[in-house]
Amino acid sequence: MIKFLVRKCIKDYNNIENPKVREKYGILGGILGIICNIVLFFIKFIIGLFIKSSSIVSDAFNNLSDMGSSLVAVISAKLSSKKPDKDHPFGHGRLEYIAALIVSFLIIFMGLQIVITAVTSLIDVIKGVKTVEYNLNLVLIGILTASVLIKVWMFFYYRYLGNKINSSVLKASSLDSISDVIVSSVIIVSTVVGALLLPNFPLDDILSIIVGLLIAFNGLKMAIETISDLLGKPADPELVKKIDDLICSGEGVYGTHDLLVHDYGPGRVMASAHVEVSDKADIVQTHEMIDQLEMRAMKELNIPLVLHMDPISIDCPITNELRQLVHNTIEQINPKLSFHDLRITNGENRINVIFDLVVPYEFSSHEKEYIAQIKKAIYDDDNRFIAVIKIDH
Repeated sequence: MIKFLVRKCIKDYNNIENPKVREKYGILGGILGIICNIVLFFIKFIIGLFIKSSSIVSDAFNNLSDMGSSLVAVISAKLSSKKPDKDHPFGHGRLEYIAALIVSFLIIFMGLQIVITAVTSLIDVIKGVKTVEYNLNLVLIGILTASVLIKVWMFFYYRYLGNKINSSVLKASSLDSISDVIVSSVIIVSTVVGALLLPNFPLDDILSIIVGLLIAFNGLKMAIETISDLLGKPADPELVKKIDDLICSGEGVYGTHDLLVHDYGPGRVMASAHVEVSDKADIVQTHEMIDQLEMRAMKELNIPLVLHMDPISIDCPITNELRQLVHNTIEQINPKLSFHDLRITNGENRINVIFDLVVPYEFSSHEKEYIAQIKKAIYDDDNRFIAVIKIDH
């Protein structure tokens, strides 16, 4: 059904790189979420009051918070698709991450409110101020069960739309929906069990506390993931490989390094890298080749790519010998290491061997040890060789 709605509501729905198309996907997902969550709120709220279940009423208000999340999704879809301006030259795509963060805070707040309400009710039961009551109505329970199926459908459509346009807001909503399915199912079972087997036990309040904690935990998890997006997490390895392969396919390219990928929101990725070419290559031809690579990156990957030319010596016997020596040395020390920009300053009694050593963050505590071992291996090969090593990550 969701594919049918996409085809009917979104013109040119396959052109997901178009900001306006992405905006329509986000608005469609948000509007469907608002409608479904309003319906679910009223169904659960009325049933919860009628059968005197605080956990069902709590779940109803959770759906109300989900409606607010859907509203935020609609607003963020509109704002994040705005064109770049003089104050925001890279666009407004990160507003989507901010919206996802707001959604997560709303979920945390609602979960904690449910916990506070349930704990208060449980204390009243323990003190004898309040008695446990269950009013089991199988017709209403059946309606409540049917409402769970709506949330199942919401999970699938949120997930479909979120994956389609790589939207953190819609993906967060899909996770929230499947959590609601689990929570609502537990509540239905507990209501029936409480009414039939434990009529005097405050099972409803206890489960409300668990429900609230689960909701708050999911909100916290979403917040952490969204903050990671805002702070800047590593680029997708698949995307990095595509960029590397594209660059290395250029004629006369011997390697690439220092690839930086800048994420300004879904569909707004920019990158830069260094390209190793022969120091004997024609500079005009090399410039044309780099221009072609940059245009291909825009056409094939939809990424503005800026490339910096790094001339390297490929005909110097000493440089080639040192390059092989450094390669073999770091392979023995740690295969996860790599190097680039190797060059020499030649002298009669001293030859400086200058290069960047790339050390993954997880091995950064061993940097001094790695440098000492590499320097020794280079010096032992020829005591004129003095390594000058710069650490890169």
